[in-house]
Amino acid sequence: MRRTAFTTTVAALTTAGILLALSACSSRPDDSNDDGHDHVTLMRQTTHGVRWQLDAWESGQGLCLAVDGPGGPDDTLGSKGSGACTFSAPTKKNPDNSFWFAGTVPGSPEGTTGIAYGPVPPQTARVEVATHLTVPAVPLPAGHHLPRARVWWSIDTPGASTGQLLPNPRPITSSGRPLPLQAY
Repeated sequence: MRRTAFTTTVAALTTAGILLALSACSSRPDDSNDDGHDHVTLMRQTTHGVRWQLDAWESGQGLCLAVDGPGGPDDTLGSKGSGACTFSAPTKKNPDNSFWFAGTVPGSPEGTTGIAYGPVPPQTARVEVATHLTVPAVPLPAGHHLPRARVWWSIDTPGASTGQLLPNPRPITSSGRPLPLQAY
């Protein structure tokens, strides 16, 4: 699956007050739910009349998160969906790997509102995603064949002032201790 990242021209991420939980993948050939486990919807939203949601599931490649339509991972929303499996550090063999993923919020005009999301260790309370923006980390639901982890997400709004986007999210415990990112 192709991954896209926010460019340096992205203005900023939204404040914690308008955060959303969402998931979906824009294509399924490499990320199919081939292990027989169903997806779990983490959040539902409607933007400019387009219904979308953030889903999580386990595939042969590992944890998958995607922004897709109300029908789940098979409801791709075309170019307006986004998602990935195997959240890990880039390698020479897989330079598109990332600890997080970004895409456009479905229903928004191209190049306007974007979403970023990804998994973090289970001890994470919040995630710093920009120099002036920290968002909460939400546990993945237990009992759905998902890893013991948390998920963060943030919606960016052009013109918002949240500082410089960090190259990778920074997980932080409730006591303020930073945590290393890990592969999922």
